[in-house]
Amino acid sequence: MKQQVSKYKVTSAEVIDALAEVKRLPSFSKMLTEFDRLVDQPAGTHVDEVADLLRSDPRMMAGVIKTANSAKYAPSGKRVTDVAKAVYLLGVKDVRIMIVALSFLDMCQNKVPLNEADFLKHSMVSAFIAQSLAPYFKVSEYEAFLMGLLHDIGVYILATYSKDGINEVAKASLGRATHLVSAERSVFGVSHSSVGARIIQNWELPQSIVMGVLGHNSPERIERAFQKNAYLTLLSEAGAFCLGLSNGLVASEAGVLGERSLAVLKRIDLSEADFKIMIEDAFEAATQTGLF
Repeated sequence: MKQQVSKYKVTSAEVIDALAEVKRLPSFSKMLTEFDRLVDQPAGTHVDEVADLLRSDPRMMAGVIKTANSAKYAPSGKRVTDVAKAVYLLGVKDVRIMIVALSFLDMCQNKVPLNEADFLKHSMVSAFIAQSLAPYFKVSEYEAFLMGLLHDIGVYILATYSKDGINEVAKASLGRATHLVSAERSVFGVSHSSVGARIIQNWELPQSIVMGVLGHNSPERIERAFQKNAYLTLLSEAGAFCLGLSNGLVASEAGVLGERSLAVLKRIDLSEADFKIMIEDAFEAATQTGLF
């Protein structure tokens, strides 16, 4: 019997082009570029300059102030209302992370057939797990955070592109994370990792982040120079699933790590027990930001 070809077959480039044409393609905040310019000044960065930049985007400013009032930064409960004070409390490194995180939350505003709250929480917690894993892979915390945060952006893009198509993926995968990539390829002809890498490339983020996302489902298949990024991203996602956090479409058994994840942990000399403590701490850190 001749196998029926899915009517949703498409390439990563065609997905991006189609969404751009109807103005539904998510875009990363340009504030990050301006922030990095300030940070890279030879004279250093002044709190007031960062505060002025944040004031140019009321939603971003409100998000940073909200984070400054979270338990992590204001344990005494004393309320922060001034953005300059918020920047001082967070510090340059954490303000940069918050700009990234808030940009991500901002751009994921399309109504899509995913559990959006689950998707955002899974992505955010993966980012904090990735940040914790950075020293084990000799990757910068900032790049690790971005790879963890954006690892499943391709799922969101595919859901934005075709509601019916992503619903077919949900059925074909049986809601299991281990079946997701094969289900996507069966329905769309592409995986979320390749679509995600394509949009990240469009945003002109570093190639190391593009490759970390592209290879996180099959790290051994990408260029050797970037495999450490892909393995880090794989573990950050595995950690979120282990915590019982669905990505809005599929899930894994809580408390259980797959053989591949365990093999990577062995390679970086991190025990399963210590990794599980790490992901619990990362979940707590992510929760304390007040972003979800």
